[in-house]
Amino acid sequence: MTFKSLIIATLSTLLAVAPNAYAESPMITDDAGTLERGGKKFELGSVKLGPVYAHQLSFGIAPVGALELGTTIQSENDKSLALRSRLLGLSAKWVPWHDGAWSAGVKAEWGTVRVAGANTSMTALTGLLTWRKDSGVALHGNLGRTWQNGPEDNRWALGIDIPITASLQATLEGVGSRTAGASSSGAQAGLRWELQKGWKAFTSVGRVSAQRAASIGTSYEF
Repeated sequence: MTFKSLIIATLSTLLAVAPNAYAESPMITDDAGTLERGGKKFELGSVKLGPVYAHQLSFGIAPVGALELGTTIQSENDKSLALRSRLLGLSAKWVPWHDGAWSAGVKAEWGTVRVAGANTSMTALTGLLTWRKDSGVALHGNLGRTWQNGPEDNRWALGIDIPITASLQATLEGVGSRTAGASSSGAQAGLRWELQKGWKAFTSVGRVSAQRAASIGTSYEF
């Protein structure tokens, strides 16, 4: 679960690397899949990107089939600017198309960021595509756009899940964005453990926007 495309871009060129209410953490790339009808999920995570630290609590629920709704509360601290901020976000992911190994959908996100006493509204729309093999290997692709009181931010992400054991998966991905003619990109690798049914832990390391990135967290699905 993470709210990656609504990360607080006003603090830095941060390419959404903090925990998203729907992506299977520690991945930035979201998958074209939802919880089963009636399913719920909590996630708690922390991210470091250069001088920026972020902490996030997210909750997601699937009220009907093929639809997930979520909410996220996040705080950020940019030590280089001595600047703190808060994010409150809402999400909706709809995955109506399934054909064999393929699935596709769309995710919409809305958020309000409070920085130095001022509020900024953010909106994001992302197309999702996933291809899954029976072995558990899964390829994911995202293409989206974020709007935030200024230039539009065009984003892309490509990722892969690779099973190592029945309870351990490796993740690899690349991400990028382009805003007002300026481009940034990054890549990261991660691990995801299923500690027991429904309970997982995750971690990742990489470089995003030319800065070192790392994340750690846990999630519980029921």
